[in-house]
Amino acid sequence: MWKYRAFIVLGFMLLVGCTRGENDDALHERELPRSRFSIDAGQPSYHLMDESGVITWYVNIPAFPMKGSGHDLVSKKILLDTKTQIHFLVGDDDQLQLLFASGELPDIITMDNKLHFNEYATKWAVPLNLLADAYDPYFYEVARADSLAWYQQADGNIYGYPSLSSNYDDFFGDNVVMIGGEGLIVRADIYQALGSPDMRTPDGFLAALRGAKAFDANLTAPLVIRGLSKGGSVIDVLLMFLAVPRIVDSQYYEGVFDEEYLRWVNVLREAYQEGLIIDDNFSFNNMHIYDGVAEGKFFALLTSGLFGTTPAIIQNYKRDPQQHYIAVDGPANRNLDPPTMYQMGLAGWTLTYVTQNSQHKERAMQLITYLMTEEGHKTATLGVEGESYFLDDDGLYRFTPEYQQWRARDPLNYQKESAIRELIWLEEGNWKLRYSDTLAPEMKQIFAWTRDKMTPCFALEQTELPFRSAEERVWKHYLQERNEAVVRMIRAPSYAQMLVELEAFRESANSAQGALAVKNQLIRKNIEKLEKMNYPTC
Repeated sequence: MWKYRAFIVLGFMLLVGCTRGENDDALHERELPRSRFSIDAGQPSYHLMDESGVITWYVNIPAFPMKGSGHDLVSKKILLDTKTQIHFLVGDDDQLQLLFASGELPDIITMDNKLHFNEYATKWAVPLNLLADAYDPYFYEVARADSLAWYQQADGNIYGYPSLSSNYDDFFGDNVVMIGGEGLIVRADIYQALGSPDMRTPDGFLAALRGAKAFDANLTAPLVIRGLSKGGSVIDVLLMFLAVPRIVDSQYYEGVFDEEYLRWVNVLREAYQEGLIIDDNFSFNNMHIYDGVAEGKFFALLTSGLFGTTPAIIQNYKRDPQQHYIAVDGPANRNLDPPTMYQMGLAGWTLTYVTQNSQHKERAMQLITYLMTEEGHKTATLGVEGESYFLDDDGLYRFTPEYQQWRARDPLNYQKESAIRELIWLEEGNWKLRYSDTLAPEMKQIFAWTRDKMTPCFALEQTELPFRSAEERVWKHYLQERNEAVVRMIRAPSYAQMLVELEAFRESANSAQGALAVKNQLIRKNIEKLEKMNYPTC
């Protein structure tokens, strides 16, 4: 298998090295075919398209459900507006490697911005700014200037555009609507029966778990932590709750060694010793957690997956409204500072490109711009006005009663036949929250709790170490050791043994100093870029 994967990677490297036959500048300066339309910078060009066509779009997200040429509500509306039928191909990293090795790329490619293929985009993608200049200058009206600045390459071009990119105003502006996926949710009936305890302090936290165990003997567990076997929420989310910084003095800060964090690891160790965290939690996968939430079998869940857990939370509410889940304040540092829930910033999640292989570059650019317009956002996020949504008297978009009932009654077929909220690859992260009121009622309190706690760390974005480098291998090993060390500390029979595990990890962490130095270089490079943009570091 290793030889096979190495062959594929080699094939990709040969492809990106030889695709051009010319140097980078020659390709970028090559004149694109002239548009046959009269382009107006004040209007999106999809209005001008006068014949039907097909765009092939590869999405490297295996869970993306819009496969093939869709007959769903969203696809039909896109075809009506743009005269473009999208044929979606969906795959994983291995399939993406095969795609590049074949040399036969589709019109558009979307992938996670952390994948190494992005590093070679200059060799296989067409700069979006050149496409916009040639075919659809309205792109600059709908693109976010800060997102373009973040992704501008050394040659001055922008090759990929991000999804769910959030800028400074999204975090700190006058109309902040951002919500997050991290939190502590508890079963409301138990929490209220216990007198709504303050779970910010170690004593209050443990007392609530003990009280829940005594209140309902049928609970599978008083406390469940998502991804506990691999560190998961017990590292990332707990650090956020405790407001532990991620960067100190322009360098990566390892929060696992922070005194506030270790104080709470010991609290979790005590909870484990008392049976408030069960052994099975260390082997739970997401489905175990979803099933437990859907049946109300957990008192508390510490998680980074609120969005993914939404169907289970709704299902539990329907099962017994008295046992619904709510978000509450959780572990805090000694000063009881509010949490700092880190959220995706300028980098966003995925990047979308138009490939050099595309024979339909103008149509591809029109489609990209369309999906970034208000009309495109309404289509992808809400469907068809008058059929699936309407504008209410408050100026907010809402789903029609028929679609609300359909979503609640038959969510699987609803998603399959409508595809609403699936095509997010060019979405502005907070558009839906700012202009619509479509959150499920069962989730409104939970997401409202997250709203004023989102914090960026722009300088830490896209600081993954170079692909297949020695530093990357060392860093991955370090993170794995860190996860395992935290699990061992939680399972330690005594505080003294917990400290033994901590010191053992501290010694092994010294071997990662070289990798850490490279990561800090990437952080400092980001800081320089952010300073030019007048942005905060973290």
